[in-house]
Amino acid sequence: MPRRDSSQKTKWLQMRSCKRMSSRTPVLIEWPDEGHMRTLQGFTADVGRQGCLVVAPQDPPLNLRTRLTNQATNQTADATIVWKERSSNSDDWELGLELFNPPENFWSLEK
Repeated sequence: MPRRDSSQKTKWLQMRSCKRMSSRTPVLIEWPDEGHMRTLQGFTADVGRQGCLVVAPQDPPLNLRTRLTNQATNQTADATIVWKERSSNSDDWELGLELFNPPENFWSLEK
C-alpha cells in the first residue's frame, strides 16, 4: 500500500504555533458514527498545548471532529484529526490532532 502524501504532514508541522514535547500518554478518541459512539485507543508520541501526535491501530477519517480523553488524568478536549499516515515502523497509524480549548495543563506536564 503506498504511503500517504507526507506534504500534508509537513504543512501541519510548519503551522504549529506551540512547541511539542515527547510524551507517551494513553488516550481515547471518541466520535459519533451512525447513531453510535465509536472509540479508538492509542497513545501520544508528542504533545503540545494545541495538538498532539497519536499512534493508534486504526485510521479514522480526516477532518473528523472527536473528543480526546487523556486517560492518565481523565480530562477531555474537543479535537479534529488534521492528518494521518501509516507508521513507518509498524502497522499502526500516526494521527495529527488539533485540540480546541483544552483544559489548562491538559497533558499534566511539568514546566
